[in-house]
Amino acid sequence: MDPHNVSQSLHDIRSISYVLVASTTVMMYEWLTLFDREVSLMWNSPWNLVKVLYLISRYSPILAIAPVFQEHIQPHADPKICLINNDISIVSTGVGIAISELILIVRTCALYGNCKKVIYGLGTVWTLWVSMNTWVVITFMKSSVFKHQRSSVLPGCYLASDNPIIFVCFASLLFLEVLLLILHVWKALRLLRGSRNSLVSTFFRDGVIYYVFLFRS
Repeated sequence: MDPHNVSQSLHDIRSISYVLVASTTVMMYEWLTLFDREVSLMWNSPWNLVKVLYLISRYSPILAIAPVFQEHIQPHADPKICLINNDISIVSTGVGIAISELILIVRTCALYGNCKKVIYGLGTVWTLWVSMNTWVVITFMKSSVFKHQRSSVLPGCYLASDNPIIFVCFASLLFLEVLLLILHVWKALRLLRGSRNSLVSTFFRDGVIYYVFLFRS
């Protein structure tokens, strides 16, 4: 392998590793600082759909931490182990995203007073979205082929080939987020016209800011 390509690959792997470490640190810090409030507000609250969805969404990323680090940091990684960890990481991430979107849909339905049309409409959209992305993810996982790194100095796993169909997951997620944002803003404009309640204003402001940062990421 060309020394320049090795140097560039090593630089890219290290950059990804730094981002992973920083992201994990922020996530753990957030868990620790909010744990007491989470216990008092969520763990001690009555069990319902939102609580179950929240806990799954909250703690499913734990399953992806070790596999992701192994994929990018471990030296002389075994391709078979890489494939297994990649599947675990993809599935846990996919479940977390699907549950997070469902929580946003439940929130949107609540904004519309749990209108049956909104519930059935968004429920159908979410079901179709999950079904399509499940097929896409399975296709991608079956097409993924890992091999030993092209150079012994490069750590982590080497994905030799895959299916670019995984792009569909990101495009469809963006579509769903745009749909929820439109519904959110539409309801906000109608409610804020007849209300100067600071709590309502803060609620919608924070929601819109969340979507803006999500799109930028």
